[in-house]
Amino acid sequence: MKYYDLCNQLYERDKQKGKPLLTQVIQHLGGWKVLRNWENETWDLNKMMQKVQSDFGVSAFYLYKDLSWEYKYASKEMFEKSHWWDQVSADRNCYNKVETYMADALNHLYIKKVLSKKNKDTAHEISDHIRSVMKTQISKSSWMDKETRKYALNKLDKVILKIGYPDWMADQAKVDDQYASFKLNRSSYFDTLLRLVKLKRNLDQQDLKRGGKKHEEWDHLVYSTDVSFREDWNELAIRAGVLQIPFYDGDEPHASSFGSLGFIVSDYLQIAVNERGSFRDTNGQRIVKSNGQPGRWWSNSTISKYNDIKKCLNDVVYLNLTQTVYHPWTGKEVTFNVTRMDDFIRQTKASKIALLGYQDWAKKKGLNEDKIPGLNLSKVQMLFLAQAQTYCEVANWRNYWTARFGYMLSETKTNLAIMQQDDFSQAFKCKRKSMMTRAKKCRLF
Repeated sequence: MKYYDLCNQLYERDKQKGKPLLTQVIQHLGGWKVLRNWENETWDLNKMMQKVQSDFGVSAFYLYKDLSWEYKYASKEMFEKSHWWDQVSADRNCYNKVETYMADALNHLYIKKVLSKKNKDTAHEISDHIRSVMKTQISKSSWMDKETRKYALNKLDKVILKIGYPDWMADQAKVDDQYASFKLNRSSYFDTLLRLVKLKRNLDQQDLKRGGKKHEEWDHLVYSTDVSFREDWNELAIRAGVLQIPFYDGDEPHASSFGSLGFIVSDYLQIAVNERGSFRDTNGQRIVKSNGQPGRWWSNSTISKYNDIKKCLNDVVYLNLTQTVYHPWTGKEVTFNVTRMDDFIRQTKASKIALLGYQDWAKKKGLNEDKIPGLNLSKVQMLFLAQAQTYCEVANWRNYWTARFGYMLSETKTNLAIMQQDDFSQAFKCKRKSMMTRAKKCRLF
């Protein structure tokens, strides 16, 4: 992390020079005519920037790369009002450089500090178990025909699960080996940055020469809190940043783990085999008919029966369903109709699969878990509570655009998904006409 400290020191030093940097640099390059004749001149950018760097230090690079510090500080009030100031600070810029060129070092530090291998292995075991339960449910599906079920099971088997981090990333010697050729120039940030660019280029070239299958590549920042399903690789990636409270902790009751992590895994795994996934084969490639039109591995009878399910959901859930959100600029309430049901169907299935996964897990392992201290909740109640907490958020800006394009907000789809579960009504003893109960439910399996 010494490179990070050096970056900060140089950044602060050059920022405080008296004469406006923008004026100094442009005069150094030949005055304002540089800007007027820019399109008609040929420039050796590397030599030009090194020449300026020798006189003006690190700030010259940032003048070219981003905005000048003088402009940033003159416009500080504007940046702060637009909540962008933390993105243009020296600290943020230096961190971004470390993340760009030394990402695996940051990944390793996070892994060693936050996530144990035991917790990672347990998370992988839970994910594998959720996949197994999904396969059982697909085998029993009432709306998929035999051939469609067979294809779905095969594709689900081929989903690549990347949970937490690759094992080699926890080995400090292997991580250090990547940076063995890098030498820090303490007197020149610009030279150090050029060396880092060269290092990254060499590492990228080594990756290309190494070859191997595309699924072996781990191109995720493990400390991010993202979950993604890469359809073109048929790959589910859950970063180590997700494997912490409130989503997961190896010491919490498994009912809670299945309600949060199990719910997330089930939600994203379904992308492989749901309506959206039916347009891609087992390798994640788009299916194209001989006439060039998009193809599907779902049979016509499967598509027809699935449309019946969507009609049921439309009548039970979507009929005249609206959402009211705050406009991000005016702060006024605006109302939109819900027109998309993709995510809701996934979450409704995920809610059920998470519960079945936990029940099957507990039975096979002979678990008899205690209740959470201070909470008089059953295991099933804890599981549903964890599901609700997983998608609990305050995001006015994102909520506006989600509703604007007809999608359900997290709160809306989670509540409606749970309403479809008889197990929820029984666990919390909901009355027939209560808010969290639906008299009519749609069969999704």
